[in-house]
Amino acid sequence: MDEKTLVEQLISQLGRKRSAEEEIEWEPLDAYEGKWVAILKGKVIAASDNIMDIAPYVTTDEDDPRPAEELPAAFKVPRKDEGPYVL
Repeated sequence: MDEKTLVEQLISQLGRKRSAEEEIEWEPLDAYEGKWVAILKGKVIAASDNIMDIAPYVTTDEDDPRPAEELPAAFKVPRKDEGPYVL
């Protein structure tokens, strides 16, 4: 059996249907328009007008053993009259 490259593995993961156990129920983000939020497993764990306020929630050590899906992520929630932010 051929081993898939990392890129091939990622591409195959993008197209696969997720099982019910993998589905995340996302918290509505309307209340956070224009704010920076830290999200973990679909839930807001911190929010602020300033990204530096939520940085402690989303920064980790290089050797953090947790897989990426278990680490918090940060992004700015666009207002209704704005498009998505691209960093």
